[in-house]
Amino acid sequence: MTATSLTIATWNILGRQNHRTRSTAAPGEVEAVLREHPVDVLCLQEVHFYDRSADEQLLRELAAAGLPHFVGLPLSDSHLDDDARLGVGVASRLPLRRHDTFVLTNPGIRASVRGREWILHDKGMVGCTLDAPDGQRLLVYSLHLFPYFEFGVAEDDVRVDQMWSEFWDYADRRGEELELVLAGDFNHRTREHAAARWSRRKWQFCLPDEGTTVSGLPLDDFALSWSPAHKEHRSVPTFSDHHLVVVRLQFD
Repeated sequence: MTATSLTIATWNILGRQNHRTRSTAAPGEVEAVLREHPVDVLCLQEVHFYDRSADEQLLRELAAAGLPHFVGLPLSDSHLDDDARLGVGVASRLPLRRHDTFVLTNPGIRASVRGREWILHDKGMVGCTLDAPDGQRLLVYSLHLFPYFEFGVAEDDVRVDQMWSEFWDYADRRGEELELVLAGDFNHRTREHAAARWSRRKWQFCLPDEGTTVSGLPLDDFALSWSPAHKEHRSVPTFSDHHLVVVRLQFD
C-alpha cells in the first residue's frame, strides 16, 4: 500500500500587515508565500473580518493558491484596523464540512503594553471536518489563545488554569467523535504540560521548543489526537510577525 500524506499549516497573518512597516502587505504576498510553500489545509489567525465577512483580498489570494474552501470566526475588535474585527479561519484544497466554533471565557484584563493601553481580546477557535488521504475523517481547528504573557500574567496564574481547563475539556469532548488537529497560535510555552494536566487524552505535539515568531518565541504548534505514521515540519519567515509553520502528516 502506498503511503499518502496531508500537509497542514498554521499562520498568524497579522491582519495581512507587514510587521516591519505596519502597512498592508502588497496584493499577492499571501498567494506568493503559499505558492512557494503549498499546503492542503491552512489554519489562520488574526484574519480581518468586515461585517462578519473575511477580508476579500485574502480570500482571493487563498483561492488563487489552491485553497478555495474557507470557514471563519470573527472574535474581537481589531487593534490593527478600526473598521475590522480579528478572528480565525481554516482554508483548504479539500471540501470542508461541519462548521464548529468555540470561544473562551475572557477575564477582561487590562495592561499597558509597549506604551499602549491594552485589553485582553476574545480568543477561541473554529473547526471543520475533512477527509484525510487514508479515508478517515479529521476535525481540524484553527486556534488563537490568550497572550497572557503580554499582560504580565504568569503561567501558574489561576486565570491561565481556567483557560486550559476550558480549552482541553472542549477538545476532549470533540475528540470523542473524530481524530483532531489543533493548529494555531497557542501563545504559551507550557502547552504540552497543560495538555498532560488538563486533558484526558494523549496529545502529540509537532514542534520542538523553537521560535516561530520574529522575536524568537515558540508560540505556534500543532496538537494531534493520534500518532501519524510519520510527521515532519518546517517554519518559514514571512511578512507577518509569525512564521508560516507547516507540518506534513504521513498516513499508511
